[in-house]
Amino acid sequence: MYVPSLRPLAWAAKQIASLQHIAGSGRLRLGVGLGGGPAEKYHAAGFRREHRARRTDEFLRLLPGMLGGQPTPVPDAPGSAAICLRPAMPVPPLLIGGQSTAALRRAVCFGDGRLSGFQTPREFAASAARLRELPDEAGRTRPRLGICLHAAISARPAAGLADMTAATMQAMYGLPADRARQLAIAGTPSRVATHLRSTPTQEHS
Repeated sequence: MYVPSLRPLAWAAKQIASLQHIAGSGRLRLGVGLGGGPAEKYHAAGFRREHRARRTDEFLRLLPGMLGGQPTPVPDAPGSAAICLRPAMPVPPLLIGGQSTAALRRAVCFGDGRLSGFQTPREFAASAARLRELPDEAGRTRPRLGICLHAAISARPAAGLADMTAATMQAMYGLPADRARQLAIAGTPSRVATHLRSTPTQEHS
């Protein structure tokens, strides 16, 4: 998941343009997230954590013009200079992350899809229902829905596999232990499939 609020916006757009060029037409799918972590991380990058939502929205609003080679005034550029990137590139399909109402609105306004993380399938289904209730002021097609699940799959039943998966998530993402255990999915393929079938995700996806 790409976090533009940790980067100068013109630099972020240039990175995406370079990825588009390297990947070739139609191959790049870009996930955009609000970002998290401590305030010190943003301070080290020269930004403030409390500005991340505003800067993410600015980035998404300006991205078509910047990638399209149009002179685009960028708020965090020195003197608010107009940025003109060459060669022009199309905007890749955007998958917007986040669970809050503001994140869902961001997906409706800017996204081709909404990509969820750190949600159980049941929570994902609930937020998908909320997304469908939001007004689409831009008249765009409703974003497609996707969910990232953390799963460990084994050929045979393995005691403690779910706990190991939860511990890995806790160490990597700083999740509370009980929340990591709630999100972790582990077991044989049939057990994982049964777990996913027991949730109401399909009716909302």
